[in-house]
Amino acid sequence: MHDDALNEQLRLATNEKVASYTVGIAVEKNTGAGTGTLITNGTHRYILTAAHVIEGVDMAGVKFWLRPNKGLIEKAAQDTTGQEVGRLTVGAAIPIVETRTDPKTDITILRIDDSYVFPEGPEIYHIARSFEFSSWPEEQLDGISTLIFGFPVENSRPLHTIGNNTFRFLGAASMLSKYSTKTNTEGFNGLSGVSPDKDFLFEYTADNIEPYGFSGSGVWIPTDTRGRKVWTADPVLIGVTNSYFRKANLISATKLPAIVTITPPDGKTS
Repeated sequence: MHDDALNEQLRLATNEKVASYTVGIAVEKNTGAGTGTLITNGTHRYILTAAHVIEGVDMAGVKFWLRPNKGLIEKAAQDTTGQEVGRLTVGAAIPIVETRTDPKTDITILRIDDSYVFPEGPEIYHIARSFEFSSWPEEQLDGISTLIFGFPVENSRPLHTIGNNTFRFLGAASMLSKYSTKTNTEGFNGLSGVSPDKDFLFEYTADNIEPYGFSGSGVWIPTDTRGRKVWTADPVLIGVTNSYFRKANLISATKLPAIVTITPPDGKTS
């Protein structure tokens, strides 16, 4: 198999795997959107997202869009047919029993009721798999590919409008970028609300899609073991997106150490 074919195989497998960990967060009766990640600390299950995604929102009215137990359709949501929409996910009311927020890092975790049974399709990412990045090894990250997968509003399908509110069918999109030590050394100058102590930066590369709705999405390093006939994508979570700086064309994300702090392993409190 040629390298191009292998790379495409890995890309598709990675997108499918990250999609299984990812949820769309539909607020205000599907008129606003954000993204979250299904994680566990070994004891409880959570939805990890940016705090501003749910700030001031009545959680009783939030719907979560889960990965369906079917292959992804790589097409903009506004271009899908009615038949394709029918085989995709719909908003689910997931019972949330606790909300834990760190406003300094713009991180929120929503604890899911232990009795809730997920449908087939979604998977829960164990945060312990990311602990090797708890010390943030900058020298190991330079040049490495990063992936975000989320629900940008522009990749959605307007259904109907009432007053100033447009109700939408959410569509997912992914974006590849690279971690740059130079960007993270020089790029914070002039950016408000973020700092290299708690955040990292990467270039926004999604053509023709505004980033609104990617907020709260996980930032992943696509990994795998090469040399096998069949690859199994094994992405690792390293951060959560929180801001977009249009002039600099940069996305900022909360570093993993802050996520570990708010999500202690095995239910232990720090």
